[in-house]
Amino acid sequence: MKIVIIGLLVTIFAIHESQQTYAEYAEYIDYLDQIHQIKTKPIEDFTTLSKKFDDLEKKFEDLRKTVTAVKTAELPKFVKIGSKYYYIDHAEEVNWFVAVDKCRAMDANLAGLQSMEELKAVSDKLTERDYWLDINDLGKKGVYQTLSSGQNAGFLNWHDGEPNNGSGNERCVVLRKIRSKYAMNDEKCEIKHHFICQKNQLE
Repeated sequence: MKIVIIGLLVTIFAIHESQQTYAEYAEYIDYLDQIHQIKTKPIEDFTTLSKKFDDLEKKFEDLRKTVTAVKTAELPKFVKIGSKYYYIDHAEEVNWFVAVDKCRAMDANLAGLQSMEELKAVSDKLTERDYWLDINDLGKKGVYQTLSSGQNAGFLNWHDGEPNNGSGNERCVVLRKIRSKYAMNDEKCEIKHHFICQKNQLE
């Protein structure tokens, strides 16, 4: 009886071992098959992948050119007048504070003309009646300074009778054309005018 039981146990163990061995063998065969598929994968797959990459690279380059073109088109056009660069706005009218922000957004400042030569050179490019300048007396009434430097304005050229603080609160300076001549006039900062931005050099 004991011999029969032992025989059955040996048989069961042998079957179990053979099943485990077969499972391992099947797994090994599957692994070899995968390696074989990788080794024999058609070279056309690589060519196709390479072409897709080239196409993607071309699309990226086209997109880069498009973005650059759009940015360039949106950049304000600064022109050299004398030794400095100016952006003269002819399209919109804003108050003095907005004009300051718009120039700063261009890495520039409102123009602070420093000589009669600069005034005449810039005036030749103007087409509208009024343009905001960097000059103001917001710090102390009657003391005109440039916002960009915080120093007293080195050059002032007023129209006759100006500055007169006519409305009682004219604290910003505009370049105004009267009888075909551009000169400075004090003005309420909230009034909307065109503006001139200035850079000493381009990037």
